[in-house]
Amino acid sequence: MIRTLSNAYAPSSREEEVRNIIIKELADFYTDIRVDNLGNLIIHKPGKIKSIAITSPMDEVGFLITHIKDEKKAIATSICPVNSLTLHNNIAIDNENNLFVCEKCKNNTENIEKAKNIEFNNLSICKGEKLDNDFISKTLIYNSNFKEIDEFYVGKAIERSVCCSILCDIARSVANSLYEYYFVFSAQNYCDKKGALTATFGIKIDELYNLCCIDADNEDVNVDKGPVLVLRDKMLISDNDLIAKFDNITPLQRLISSNFVCEGGYYQRQHTTQKNISVGIPVNFLRCFNEVVSKNDIDNLKRVLLEVVLP
Repeated sequence: MIRTLSNAYAPSSREEEVRNIIIKELADFYTDIRVDNLGNLIIHKPGKIKSIAITSPMDEVGFLITHIKDEKKAIATSICPVNSLTLHNNIAIDNENNLFVCEKCKNNTENIEKAKNIEFNNLSICKGEKLDNDFISKTLIYNSNFKEIDEFYVGKAIERSVCCSILCDIARSVANSLYEYYFVFSAQNYCDKKGALTATFGIKIDELYNLCCIDADNEDVNVDKGPVLVLRDKMLISDNDLIAKFDNITPLQRLISSNFVCEGGYYQRQHTTQKNISVGIPVNFLRCFNEVVSKNDIDNLKRVLLEVVLP
């Protein structure tokens, strides 16, 4: 399933393909499946005891075409922060399989920020296809094939692919539990977390576990050393009671303080009484065309979560 999700087309606000993959996976286990007006997929399992939510983003890094320079070149901006040094000569693709190569990016910096005025050359020009204004507002994603290399997965959109896959496995495992569960697959994570701002309206939750990926190149964590418990980030201080549930679990890395922003803080805004925590997987080259994640870290995060969220 990780391979299928990685190869899917789902930039922010265009998550339909990933949503359909997940619904197909879980339709035999749950009947209460809904998609809200923003595109969040919310799957509910009724229960008699406490209410637990587990969340995962569905989208990926994307580029929005803002104008056409000529019949061969399109100018785009990134939907989310990216390392602009990784863009040069990389191939992008739209939802109609038109291929583009990034020739120039004026944000020539290592800083992870939104990149503007990215020049994409249309590789379909050899087939006689010319760019026109109909391409404006089209979204592009990295054209990168998923690969298995030894004990690692390599590909694009690793955050959504790994987190959604783990959440689907958990959803199947807890189908007969006495607890009430909400499995929230959120839209527009890379577009300022807009999905998380709306996903929990009308849902009463006691505990929320936010699944995410941690940039191992810029944070004090390492790939293949276990999943990561995030104690504090820019938006959220994780709840002490939930932290205590992870005390005796190994392998587990603890990220004391982080500069990244995860969805957990946005869920906290909606329900100030719920307990929140973020747990994730370290990834090398996050938000690039070939992200790297450890198979062992994936297996361990899945095991850890089942130990913690099952009664």
